[in-house]
Amino acid sequence: MHPYLEQILTTQTVLTPEGSRVAINSQITRQEGLFLQDLLREIRPRVSLEIGVAFGISSMFICEVLMELGAARHICIDSGPLRRESGELDRYGLGLLNLERCGYGALVEAYALPSEIALPALLQQGRKIDFVFIDGWHTFDHCLLDFFYANRLLNVGGAVVFHDADGPPVKKVIRYASRYPSYRRLGETRRPRLPSAGRRNGVRKIGGFALDLLRLLRPNPPTCVALRKVAEDERSWSWYEKF
Repeated sequence: MHPYLEQILTTQTVLTPEGSRVAINSQITRQEGLFLQDLLREIRPRVSLEIGVAFGISSMFICEVLMELGAARHICIDSGPLRRESGELDRYGLGLLNLERCGYGALVEAYALPSEIALPALLQQGRKIDFVFIDGWHTFDHCLLDFFYANRLLNVGGAVVFHDADGPPVKKVIRYASRYPSYRRLGETRRPRLPSAGRRNGVRKIGGFALDLLRLLRPNPPTCVALRKVAEDERSWSWYEKF
């Protein structure tokens, strides 16, 4: 892992150009980042796409492997802004700066636009993608729109990964996308199990044991879900399956 990314994950802060520290938020976890890296090494994309960049934590995990593989391009889409009214870098601006600091700048093609504007433009240009990470606006309609365009852009053999898959809107989009005949579930990450409450006595001990058993029988929901495109999307105009 790049030393600067390790420093960010350890301190939970990023450095501004002036040298002050800003607390990060909305980032993926170390576990999720390593999951993305394993997928990338399996798929070996030439071009990848990320929707929702923020401070660039996921971007740094992705670009580290893309550099290793000799990939051509990582397309970053985030509504921004890059700078605040004061002129200071906003979090997307800091995210792009973090990628530069790690030496990934030549890989990055950045758009400070809403995904509903940037994605159709990429499609119109005839662009093709091998890996898509969806972590943008998480309403059902917006996430579904992101997947709609990801599917149109994605090469067969490529993969799309949904972050925050445990949220009801994203979960519902994944259920729908999983019904596509051209997609297969590739992998997922889950939150670590919470430790038990510790020592208990009497009724509390019995109740605690029952809760621990319930946790084992009902695993935590996935936070990242990956689907692989195994064939061209050839659904008819009237295709539908319940989801």
